[in-house]
Amino acid sequence: MSRRSRALPLTRAETIWVSSATVLTAMTLMFSLTGLDLSTLFFERVRAADVHDPLPDLCTALPGGILPGTPAPHPQFDRRTVDRNEVGCTFETARAGSRPGLMVILRAHRPDPDTYGGQNDGARRQFHERYDSTGGPYTPLPGLGTEAKIKTSSDESSRNAEVVIRDGLLLVEVIYQTTDFPDGDPRTDLATVRATAQRLAAELLKVLPAK
Repeated sequence: MSRRSRALPLTRAETIWVSSATVLTAMTLMFSLTGLDLSTLFFERVRAADVHDPLPDLCTALPGGILPGTPAPHPQFDRRTVDRNEVGCTFETARAGSRPGLMVILRAHRPDPDTYGGQNDGARRQFHERYDSTGGPYTPLPGLGTEAKIKTSSDESSRNAEVVIRDGLLLVEVIYQTTDFPDGDPRTDLATVRATAQRLAAELLKVLPAK
């Protein structure tokens, strides 16, 4: 009496492996017949996000002595572990009551290419969406990056200047504010505040990676 041999049933892991291999083989064949690169399907987004160097820590990026006085740095946000394209830092001097104070805010980021169909177009569109307005507070500022604008303001106790820049793929923002300095102090002069903000923006562009 003969006994026919019977194949053992596949385990769950083996079944999944065989199914995956079959699908991958079929996809590879399809892409080879159509002339498409299979890696493009899976890795295009990764390449788009990672082709640029990570932005630096803005709390330590500027050379010593560039910032007026000795303001203490405070990371504003730093998402470089999950997003290498967005960084920021705030520098402040200690204040007590009406004691004079200084605040500097530095920000830099590259727009998400998936949102705007490309980083370069995204940077340009975001810059103009945020800072374009007929007769608005931002005025053109030549000589910084691809294009730049500046806004200044003042009241009884403070002087403020904000420089915004598009440098290729990068959007950069520098805010410089002085508060409660006595009359006659150079830091109460709005022209001085404006010039200092421009100088800080120029120095920040020097330490940011290639655009």
